[in-house]
Amino acid sequence: MIASAHRIAATADTHVYWVIGHRDDTIVSIQLTGNHSHPDLAFATIQLNDSEERVLALLGPRADITAVREVGGFLWDYRPFPISIEFVHGRVYSIKVTAPDAGR
Repeated sequence: MIASAHRIAATADTHVYWVIGHRDDTIVSIQLTGNHSHPDLAFATIQLNDSEERVLALLGPRADITAVREVGGFLWDYRPFPISIEFVHGRVYSIKVTAPDAGR
């Protein structure tokens, strides 16, 4: 898979971008990453910077949790559903939706 990043917003203290995963000219994943929330950039009403508690209230318990050293946070996987969420300091840092047949 090849991934490309596309900046949405960037200031001195705000950064938000899309990461689009491609395989054989087909989009296989869409990921919203950053530190700034906006209602127009949400998945199932979950926004960047939401708390772990809010995500648990909306999606329920996760299937798995793993450390992500690159961002100093944790990845919550909601298998068999094609969504995963990264948290940094207890806040949503990334929301990723993957095509069901794309693997992870």
